[in-house]
Amino acid sequence: MCRIKKCENTSASGSQGGSTWHHRFMAEPREITVLGETFVVSEGDTPAVLNVEWISGRNAGYGFTSNRSGNPVTDEEIEILIRAFLAQVDDRTGYIGED
Repeated sequence: MCRIKKCENTSASGSQGGSTWHHRFMAEPREITVLGETFVVSEGDTPAVLNVEWISGRNAGYGFTSNRSGNPVTDEEIEILIRAFLAQVDDRTGYIGED
């Protein structure tokens, strides 16, 4: 389960609250904790881009970007993306490594 610390949730319909939000309407970055690790999720350069920065990781500024094609994003989808990212990270380096 992910824990959302700061959230200005705005769904695609414009209502506040709830677990679905549309990142093109994201008012501010959101801090999310998954598996004990903290990330900041924010809108990218375009409304279809979601930036995820791993702020509790050992490598400042490290994270990933996801193209969501303007579709609504749920907290559960963000958690799945973050879990997949963490599963690829090498414990020794803190980066996604080559096999």
